Amino acid sequence: MLDSVVQNLIDEKREGTYWDFKREYHHNKAKLLHDIICLANNLENRDAYLIFGINDNGVITGIEEDIKRKNQEHFTSFLRGKKFAGGIIPYVVLRTIFIENHEIDVLVIKESDKVPFYLEEQFKEDNTIVHAGSIYSRIEDRNTPINSTADSSHTELLWKIRLGLLPTPIDRLKAILLQKNKWRTNQTGYYFDEAPEFTIVENEEQREQYDKLSPSFYAYNQMNSHMSYSHYECRYYNTILSESQTAILDSGRYHSPIPERGFINVDQYGQESLSYRYFIEDTLLYNLHHFLFDSDSYEAHHARQRFLEIILIFKSEIEKNAFENFIKEDLQGFLYELEYQSEDDLLSDLDTENEREKTVFNIEIKTGKLLVNKLNEFKTGGRSL
Repeated sequence: MLDSVVQNLIDEKREGTYWDFKREYHHNKAKLLHDIICLANNLENRDAYLIFGINDNGVITGIEEDIKRKNQEHFTSFLRGKKFAGGIIPYVVLRTIFIENHEIDVLVIKESDKVPFYLEEQFKEDNTIVHAGSIYSRIEDRNTPINSTADSSHTELLWKIRLGLLPTPIDRLKAILLQKNKWRTNQTGYYFDEAPEFTIVENEEQREQYDKLSPSFYAYNQMNSHMSYSHYECRYYNTILSESQTAILDSGRYHSPIPERGFINVDQYGQESLSYRYFIEDTLLYNLHHFLFDSDSYEAHHARQRFLEIILIFKSEIEKNAFENFIKEDLQGFLYELEYQSEDDLLSDLDTENEREKTVFNIEIKTGKLLVNKLNEFKTGGRSL
């Protein structure tokens, strides 16, 4: 939800590559146009946010008393009245949200593959000029100066997006991992049929180093706790784009990359924390997780269900941070639920004689199950993104 996105940006207490705070609406239309173009041409090529009613350092002031306040029609007419090159205009949507009893206006400047946006005829108000032919962008929290143009390397990046020369090999890999029917096997692993320069190779030397590793807690939530480890490299020609340690669970029925590890501090000093494992959607690791899954196997589906009972899946890093804050809001209540969770969730038959290891595994499994349930509550309660 937009509320959560903006709240997380406010919590940053700074401006960034795709968001800009304004205490009030612009008094000068040329400066407004310059801000919109800079954000539309952000180098991350994602939705950008011009947020009204917030100081530069993230202090909420609200916009309800601003006599220069605009509506959607104002912004639509304003941009249509400018001579953009090729007639290609940034698409913007104005939304109002409520934070700390204040109204905040958010101009969402939508991601586009038509960047860079620039004028073919200058626009001037007072002594401020948005120049024709100048390509403006945004680096960190700074716009390209209005009397200048973006660095050549940044302009080149924007044109590559327009011309379809991007995504990068990593972004291409991320996408084609979801096209498993187009991958073929060979003696060393997999290759993509339409672009054989993309390969997935098992590193056997690395795998041998894992032979003495102990099973992880999620192995003990399977019907069969036997597990082993492997190591896969995703390559573009001879370049390793990504490499992952993988877990082969339930005596070989289920194969997945090792999830990321997250922590939620229990005390203010960070000396105690809750540990959990997670994936973030639309990342290389998450898409490799889908790639390695044998969707034709009933046993693999059952093992995957048990695996995801204790592994969290977030839509984004922003959602992950928002969820951790959600848990911290009632941390004592969460710890109480964790302590008095049903004894049925304890695993008395763990295949280990190490009592400390058995205790740790039980805590990690209970924590994972409770956090997964809380994440579902978080999402169904409308607090997700």
